[in-house]
Amino acid sequence: MFADPAARRDLEAIVHPEVRRLFAEGSEAYRGTDRVVVFSAPLLVETGMHTAFDVLVVVSATTATQVERLMRGRGMSEAAILARIDAQAPLEDKAEVADFLVDNEGTLDELEQQIDRLWSDLSARVVA
Repeated sequence: MFADPAARRDLEAIVHPEVRRLFAEGSEAYRGTDRVVVFSAPLLVETGMHTAFDVLVVVSATTATQVERLMRGRGMSEAAILARIDAQAPLEDKAEVADFLVDNEGTLDELEQQIDRLWSDLSARVVA
């Protein structure tokens, strides 16, 4: 599908409206509460859906890191991984609209430390 732009557009025309509907339906119960809803989705920025959120966090890693991790963790081919990456907006474009950018080049411990700081920052916004 990633190698065929027309097939990808057809699939996205089916999937994206349903993702929007399911998110709206699932998050409605939390509207007007102090509960945090975390939504992780590929193509969030590309579809413009990121504008529906109070905060956008973009997690970044180099293409080489993404390829290595997906080959090791999911057994995907390099070509399949690069096709998926190419179907997305460049990281620079996503970073421009992000409220927070999390660097995922390091260790899991380093990532967890960044997430802890992010959570503290977001918690402070709620209290303020």
